[in-house]
Amino acid sequence: IRLNVLGDNHPDVAMSYSNIGSIYHKQHKFDEAFSLYEKSLRLKLKAFGNNHPDVAAIYNNMARICASQTKHDNALSLYEKSLQILTQILGDHHPRVADSYYNMGIVYRLRGMFDEALSMYEKSLKIRLDIFGESHTDVAALYQNIA
Repeated sequence: IRLNVLGDNHPDVAMSYSNIGSIYHKQHKFDEAFSLYEKSLRLKLKAFGNNHPDVAAIYNNMARICASQTKHDNALSLYEKSLQILTQILGDHHPRVADSYYNMGIVYRLRGMFDEALSMYEKSLKIRLDIFGESHTDVAALYQNIA
C-alpha cells in the first residue's frame, strides 16, 4: 500500500523495508534481512542525507546481521559508521552512543580481541554510569561482560 500511495522513494517505504528486515532477522533469514536493510538505507540516505539517526539505526541493524553471520570486519565497519553519525548528532554522551560501544565490544569479544572489547565496554560503561547510575540493568549487563 505504501509503495502504491507514496511511491518508491518515500521515507515511510524505507521504514516498511526496515521493519520487514527486522522480522527476517529474527527468523534468522539473514540474506533477506540484509537486502531489505540495504533498500531502506538507500531510501533513507536519499531522504535524510548521511547524518540522520534513522541512517545510523540501519547501519546498526546491518551490523547486527553481519555479527550474527560472523562477518566481524563488516560488522565493526558498520557499527563504526553508526557511531560516527550518532556522535555527530547526539554528542559523545548519549545512551545510543553507549549502545554502539557495547555492540562493538561484543564483536571484538567474539573475535577474541579482549583488550579492544574491554576498551569498548569501558567507554559504554562510563556513559551509562553517568546517565543511569549504578543501579541500572544496562550497567549490570556491562559489568557482567567486563567480568
